[in-house]
Amino acid sequence: MAKRIKQEVIIAKVAELVRKDIDSIPRINWGGCGVVAHNLYKTLDKLNLKPKVVALTYNPKSIHCYDADFDHIILKVGKYFIDSTGYYKRKRDIPDTSKRAYMAQVDFETLLEWLEVCKWNPAFDMGTYKPIIEKTFKKILRKVKKDLVVSE
Repeated sequence: MAKRIKQEVIIAKVAELVRKDIDSIPRINWGGCGVVAHNLYKTLDKLNLKPKVVALTYNPKSIHCYDADFDHIILKVGKYFIDSTGYYKRKRDIPDTSKRAYMAQVDFETLLEWLEVCKWNPAFDMGTYKPIIEKTFKKILRKVKKDLVVSE
């Protein structure tokens, strides 16, 4: 009988690999957070977790990409927040996030639309790094699945 692995163990393993393999990409959280959130969502979903997409903003009345009125895209799984820098139990622990930031949950389809139509920070080289991020997340998923099976 397979042993059930705690959600936090899975999140911690994924966060460790993401931080190691993704966070070193130049300006990843200044224009690349949406690509990370998209791939992280798919990875966590395949690990049977139920991620939610969260946009951090300072203007809760305007949460759309046409005027880039959000500051960061992260995921929430249960009580944990996760992005390329790690996972956190409290909003105030997320790097570069003011406790004044408003959190707006958006659906995955909205994130997909934003990735197509938004003007992300041009300081992040989307053309170069998007395929690298996608490939890296496939490796992360394989490694997590392998490690979790071995550790059961």
